[in-house]
Amino acid sequence: MSPLSDPALTSIARDLASQRVERKRNASNRSAIRRNICAFANDLRAYNEPGVILIGIEDELLRELAQMRLDGNIPPLPAISVEKRTVEGCEIAVVVVQPSKDTPVRYQGRVWVRVGPTVQLAMPEDERRLAEKRRESDLPFDFRTLDLEIGVLGCEYIQRKYIPAVISR
Repeated sequence: MSPLSDPALTSIARDLASQRVERKRNASNRSAIRRNICAFANDLRAYNEPGVILIGIEDELLRELAQMRLDGNIPPLPAISVEKRTVEGCEIAVVVVQPSKDTPVRYQGRVWVRVGPTVQLAMPEDERRLAEKRRESDLPFDFRTLDLEIGVLGCEYIQRKYIPAVISR
């Protein structure tokens, strides 16, 4: 998991709340932060990009944020990184949550998703889509649907080398 570059983080910090960014003045509401971690990990809209939570710095905050994924409240464990960064002279805690392939991710037994810049309880249809997403990623590679364009197939190589090698004249 690569960290966000300084320009990318500055751009995110200047932008308004969005589907992939959540801002918190402080970490007093730990439950809200856990719901956001869960929602970003579920990646309902399949952006396949990490969600970012920006939080003002408090004592011991980074350690507590990093421990949130391990406290048993968010199964299965999402991939997150937590670091202290400085953006335009302000120190903030940055939590980056990677989309999970093992969805739905739950917080205290409930599934949370991002809807625009908000975190909401998943509807039954949302949970069904997340379960389908997990089943799709569990399939062997040969059975997965891939969103590729014809250009990645290397048609010239296939016509020039492969076809003559497998089909007699």
